[in-house]
Amino acid sequence: EFSQLFAFTCMANIFTPEMLVETLSHPDTPLLEPDRAEGFLRGNPGKVWEVYYGKGHYAVSLLDSGLCSVFARSAQVDSVQSGFELLVSKAPSPLESKKITGSKAGPNDSDLTSTAFVWSRPGENLDIVFTLTTSKSAIDPPVQAMASVALSKSEP
Repeated sequence: EFSQLFAFTCMANIFTPEMLVETLSHPDTPLLEPDRAEGFLRGNPGKVWEVYYGKGHYAVSLLDSGLCSVFARSAQVDSVQSGFELLVSKAPSPLESKKITGSKAGPNDSDLTSTAFVWSRPGENLDIVFTLTTSKSAIDPPVQAMASVALSKSEP
């Protein structure tokens, strides 16, 4: 469910964030109140929707900068990891996929595990960056999985 929701929301609309806003602007996916949204936005301007998908309860955020994320309060970490890698480890042609490892992928410690992939087209300086961070404990903040996608300028 988590990977499907990420694919249908963030991945499908990386170049068309206005379509994501239109899709999620529905009574079944209410915007979170500012005090509840702040934990997902972390001081950045944007929107956060509450989404029930399948058996799960999620939040989908879209920052004004274009960063789109899906958050799960609880998740089967191994399943989320394998689903994420299945989605982003192979880029559609003519794009190429590269795995980012270590601290460059995000926080990696005894509780947090981050995995990142970059899709790029040879000779162009625009990358699509996918990141998944999971938590074994999900205590603070109470999120066990977060997947995000953003556009980034790469060095020539």
